[in-house]
Amino acid sequence: IFEGKILINDMCRIIGVPFSTFDNIKGQSDSVAGLILEIAGRFPNVNERINYKKIDFVVLSIDKLRIGLVKIEME
Repeated sequence: IFEGKILINDMCRIIGVPFSTFDNIKGQSDSVAGLILEIAGRFPNVNERINYKKIDFVVLSIDKLRIGLVKIEME
């Protein structure tokens, strides 16, 4: 479980995936929350599961239109 504001590179290091995994989808995003918005193309709902390259992002909390906590599951 990560805070949405964690940097994408930090998340990649922690979960053990190459930094380049999200290069073609992240756009200008630096945070996991921004990455989720880029992948989904919209603001997700709480408990919504967003998948990208066998990695599931589950939005656990939203606070004032910000993604708070995100659970990351790998297939």
